[in-house]
Amino acid sequence: MNKYFAITIGPVIRTLSMARKPRELWSASYMFSKLMEKLRAEIPEDAIISPATRGNKDIGDVGLYPDRIYFKNPGNGWDINKVIDCVKVNYADEIVICADYFRIYAVEIEADGDEDIIKKLNERLDCLELCNIALPQDTENSVFNSIIGNKIWTKYHKSGKQIETLAEIASAQLEQIDENGYKKCLSQNKGQDNEDKLIKELKNKFPEKFITPHKYICIVHADGDNIGTIAGSVTIEELKTLSQRLLKFGDKACESIKQYQGFPIYAGGDDLLFIAPVVSGKEETRTIFDLIKQIDDDFKETKVSEITGKDNKGNTLVPAMSYGISITYYKYPLYESLEMSRNLLFGISKELKKKDEKGKDTDEKLKNAIAWTLQRGSGATVTGVFSKGSENSKDSEKLYEAYQSLIKSINVKTDKNLVSAVAHKIKNNEELLGLFMGTANQDERLVAFFKNYLEYETKKADEKIYLDAVKGLFKVLQSTTNNIKETTKIIYAMLRTAKFIKGLEDDKDE
Repeated sequence: MNKYFAITIGPVIRTLSMARKPRELWSASYMFSKLMEKLRAEIPEDAIISPATRGNKDIGDVGLYPDRIYFKNPGNGWDINKVIDCVKVNYADEIVICADYFRIYAVEIEADGDEDIIKKLNERLDCLELCNIALPQDTENSVFNSIIGNKIWTKYHKSGKQIETLAEIASAQLEQIDENGYKKCLSQNKGQDNEDKLIKELKNKFPEKFITPHKYICIVHADGDNIGTIAGSVTIEELKTLSQRLLKFGDKACESIKQYQGFPIYAGGDDLLFIAPVVSGKEETRTIFDLIKQIDDDFKETKVSEITGKDNKGNTLVPAMSYGISITYYKYPLYESLEMSRNLLFGISKELKKKDEKGKDTDEKLKNAIAWTLQRGSGATVTGVFSKGSENSKDSEKLYEAYQSLIKSINVKTDKNLVSAVAHKIKNNEELLGLFMGTANQDERLVAFFKNYLEYETKKADEKIYLDAVKGLFKVLQSTTNNIKETTKIIYAMLRTAKFIKGLEDDKDE
């Protein structure tokens, strides 16, 4: 009989909720990745199943180790509890916190082969993670003080620079447009207490370039679809390969986020957490949805999606990425944006159901989805969700591509009143649209709707490009939902969000 072990660490989410600034969020996250790195270093390399090693490199500026580790029996005399206690105490001393704060659980099982080993270990870890032990206030305070006191940031971050405030991340595109002008404004208004002054100075410095999205940030949670089930259904060797590819994906995704002017917080296994501006780019503006597409491309390029598994019914499972995006005003509490993003991912994006021919929810989850909320500083909220497409579907990625085309069809010359009117007229004519969408003469009737209700024939060339993009998105979306009420709800959110992203929403936040 062979012995297999697994370790899980925490409390991750509770610690992240302590953060009020980007630097603190990074510190809270990095603390656990570093803990996992130290635990992993105490286990013989030939015994480890997952996560993959970074060789002689440490985890760098971004946490790349997940919160679980799996390994075979390292040999006689190896005491897992002694290792855990030793690492926990030494690491806690290193970062000056109370060691009792860390929740580190270990499980072991015996088996003749390696079939379903990871699945069985995960089931036991899931049960252990339900334990919620109350801690003395002094213990909680030691962690809080270490995070907000820059101790972890100063000790482990390699950049040697002070992390940007939320206002700096939100307005990062202006630095790409005019680096010297931006830095001059920044030098006079650096720091958390001067965010309002910085934004006002930037509006005065860049009257033609400053747009409302430059005051908003995106908190993004991303998680791999089917990865856990696949890990529990493949061989140990296949899991090692998957772990290596996920490590490469994390590295590559972080580079994509940084190139977009975003700030990676965590990239361990199939999980991502980062802060990013709504828009970026000097010559050509890129949006948060362009960054999502780039991360999806990174996922495919590192060949993570090539390792498939089976569910309980024998169906093939293909890995993909789902996202939860909260778009909030830079003054909005960071911990609330963080919670909103997490809930969007796991409560909406991951739970999106496939529709049947009558538009009713089926038991099958679509996955490969994006859920987002645009929370305006004025209090107005827009929420939407859609699937980027199934790898097994002939319509794969059509909806996502149609939305990207719509966003690109909006430019500085586009009449913002037209954009608003289109969204509201589609929403207000739901019953009329429901009479012909999905019928044999759908396309002909949709053209007539755009001609009569949206005055298509009288529009300028660039306005017609926008209307054509709306029409294309509407058709693809309806073919996905088979439900006109659902279609009008989602497209309204898409159009409103696209209008905001392209800077056509009025600045009413101050």
